[in-house]
Amino acid sequence: MIAFGVAIIRLKVFNLFSSLTSETYSGVSAMFDPSLEEEEKEKRVRRAGLRLLGGAAQIILAFGLALALSYLPLLLADWANLSTIEESLAVLFRLDFLAAVTVAALLAAWLFRPSKNSVNDDANAHQSSNDQSINDKTLHTLAFSGASVLRAAGKLDDHFAARKIANVDMAPPIFVTSLARAGTTAVLNALCDLPGSATHLYRDMPFVTAPVIWSRLSAKRAVTRRERAHGDGLEIDLDTPEAFEEVLWKLHWPEKYLEDGIECWGPKSASAAATEDIQRHFKKIIYLRQSQSESGDWRYVSKNNANIARLGLLPKMFPSCKIVVPIRHPAAHCASLMRQHENFKFLHQRDPFVKKYMHDIGHFEFGELHRPLLFEGVDQLERNLSSADYWLSYWLCAFQSIARHADDVIFVTQDDLRTAPKSTMDALVNRVGYADRHDLSGFFRNVPDERPDTLFSKPLLKRATDQYEALSALAIR
Repeated sequence: MIAFGVAIIRLKVFNLFSSLTSETYSGVSAMFDPSLEEEEKEKRVRRAGLRLLGGAAQIILAFGLALALSYLPLLLADWANLSTIEESLAVLFRLDFLAAVTVAALLAAWLFRPSKNSVNDDANAHQSSNDQSINDKTLHTLAFSGASVLRAAGKLDDHFAARKIANVDMAPPIFVTSLARAGTTAVLNALCDLPGSATHLYRDMPFVTAPVIWSRLSAKRAVTRRERAHGDGLEIDLDTPEAFEEVLWKLHWPEKYLEDGIECWGPKSASAAATEDIQRHFKKIIYLRQSQSESGDWRYVSKNNANIARLGLLPKMFPSCKIVVPIRHPAAHCASLMRQHENFKFLHQRDPFVKKYMHDIGHFEFGELHRPLLFEGVDQLERNLSSADYWLSYWLCAFQSIARHADDVIFVTQDDLRTAPKSTMDALVNRVGYADRHDLSGFFRNVPDERPDTLFSKPLLKRATDQYEALSALAIR
């Protein structure tokens, strides 16, 4: 038995199984990838099939060799007159022997398991969907195999959830939005700590358009809490709030998502069907998050950076909604944008699934997927993404556009959230209409925000700083 176990390990049978499942995922992924031409799909599926056959042959050969090696000690024992082969086989197939070996193997696996620290270190080193199982990746690929699949799942979920959400009371939603890296995640997490808040969680993936059905099918899922791919110290698990609603916007306005950027929405973009569908979706999330003992109006809290391109539309679709826009000093903000762009560029090149995942959920801020929101003037920018001035110019275009909607939004500065988190959040909570005002300061870093001014051209930084100070003067405190 020991010889068999050693042979299995030394012959790397488990690695062969892992390779086999990877090839299975590769073939399934190619079949359901809408971006591939039929000829390319056929080539990739054929290539994956041939590799599967080769891998299966290797596994059969490895198992045969392991069995042969495990037979060697029996021959030696028979040769040394210690035990005949028949006697040894009789022991090997006894139930008490098999039970004892099973217990011993489980104990050995537990004793020699990787330490918790080494597991966490490995997760942090890969910190992306590299850590996801092949099953998770395959399931994601199937869920996002096309717009028709997402729509069909949504309609099925509508039918299933109709009675469940009929009595859901929903107050006007809260939209937390800004350019990425402005602090939207921290504000979202803080607001979702208040009673009566509901938002998307990581557990809603991958069937985002069918959250009610998927919640029933995936109720027993669990993952280890780990740092998210941004490398910014924020940890995530299945119950961490996240931005997934962009999937709905992509489904209803696919024409907005151009190759060179994403067009902005105005009041004329309004669609009654889209409004009804998205509001119904918000109610589903509220239904899933509220406990049976809680009643009253709940609020859907949205964190979606792309909503800064919809500031003219959101109040029309959701009357009385609150729009919170965190703002950050442009030097600190754009340095962070550039760092994250390089971070995700590396992740996209190393792991194609990371790129697919971000594309599917509509996160186009960074890396090889970068598509700017097409605010006025963005089409005239030189797309040198390794230049700090590109990110600063993009920042300026974005916040000049946001400034035109200043009367419809609530500004909050990251500097205030760092230096005076309690009073700032108290003011924000009061402004958006929550009754509960417990201390939310623990969601924010109490350290100064670094401003590497020397990265940027002085005239451009001056214009951006003037714009920031104008908006900062409007921020709640």
